Amino acid sequence: MTTALNQTVTHSDIGAAFAALQQSLRKYLGRKLPEAVDADDVIQDIFVKALLASESQRSIENLTGWLYSAARTAVVDYYRNHHKSEPLPDDLQADKPDDRFCEDLSVCLAPFIDTLPDKYRDTLREVDINNRKMKELAEEESVSLSAVKSRAARARKMVKQQIQACCELEWQDGFVVDCQKNPSAITESNNSGGCCGC
Repeated sequence: MTTALNQTVTHSDIGAAFAALQQSLRKYLGRKLPEAVDADDVIQDIFVKALLASESQRSIENLTGWLYSAARTAVVDYYRNHHKSEPLPDDLQADKPDDRFCEDLSVCLAPFIDTLPDKYRDTLREVDINNRKMKELAEEESVSLSAVKSRAARARKMVKQQIQACCELEWQDGFVVDCQKNPSAITESNNSGGCCGC
């Protein structure tokens, strides 16, 4: 949920964001905080802060980003208050997604990639998974560099369309921070065997 620049966030905006992001924030906090910490209490604190910001007429440009930033701050505050003599965990960098989540998501991509036509599937695997240089691949396949670039771009687009049809993605700072199977895709995949199988 994004609000326009310099527009104040209303209580209804915050309520809608709470409904949409509660499960995603709970999973994020569950990965960052010890099991003994109740993620729901932390989420409640985050949304109280959002309500207070709304009441003070503070402008929030991107409500989703603001809430995830508040969640990161809550995690840092927890470690500062409970482990004063210990350094913060390395995985609390603000601009990087959780490595385990990225690994889980990359495993989930394989079924999508496997459904692509051969030339797109093979190009995507070589370029994005095996980190081959496009120029090297073009020479090996005796095609132009622009053909390889075009195939890779087309393959990424096809995979993205498949993922969006199957999953609901939560983005933050250009990274996917959460992925849930789309409820309609669950029904369709049960009937047709499609989707990613996660």
